[in-house]
Amino acid sequence: MLPGQSTTLNDQLAFVQGDTWGGIPSITLTPAPNYNVVSAEIQFRESKVSVLPSATLSTGDGSIVINNAGTWSFTVPVQYLPLTAGTYDWQFQTTDTQGSVQTYLQGTLQVHLDIVRP
Repeated sequence: MLPGQSTTLNDQLAFVQGDTWGGIPSITLTPAPNYNVVSAEIQFRESKVSVLPSATLSTGDGSIVINNAGTWSFTVPVQYLPLTAGTYDWQFQTTDTQGSVQTYLQGTLQVHLDIVRP
């Protein structure tokens, strides 16, 4: 299965380097998969082939919240995202109670340059 993409979501995720990132108010996978979700992770990479992520958010550290495991509803709270100016590829990956790992969403995040002081 290929992950879904959204230009609108990519535009909403953009922010200025050093500013507080707005997060994602709601992610719901519809229809919900057959088994409850147990974890989720978003990785931001400098390119699709970068081995190491530039930043990772996860349910394990509380930077992603599972609102309802049965309906696959998530929130990514407003938070600091330590990325420098540039373009990043991101992917949203989940694990369900059966151990199935799936990447349902992906896209591109633009981090704009902060104010340059002389």
